[in-house]
Amino acid sequence: LFLMVVRSTKLPHFLRFNALQSMLLDISVMLFGLLIQYLPFEIQFSWVGQLFNMFTFVTGFGAVAYSVYYTLQGKYCDIPVISEACYIQIQR
Repeated sequence: LFLMVVRSTKLPHFLRFNALQSMLLDISVMLFGLLIQYLPFEIQFSWVGQLFNMFTFVTGFGAVAYSVYYTLQGKYCDIPVISEACYIQIQR
């Protein structure tokens, strides 16, 4: 997907930006999931682990909902670190 969509200059910038942003959001949610898995069991199944799980879910879902909302309006959404990385990777 990265080579076929993001690096293709024939496709519109808006499509390439949103494709890359969705991949980066997926990677960030997976990294938080891996962090939770490698916590000790005492922390993972305590209230701290549950709080971390809930934070990861709410943040990931909120970012996806925010992105979908702005994409359906035809605007670029601005998620602080992820959008900056997308702009760096995609040439106009």
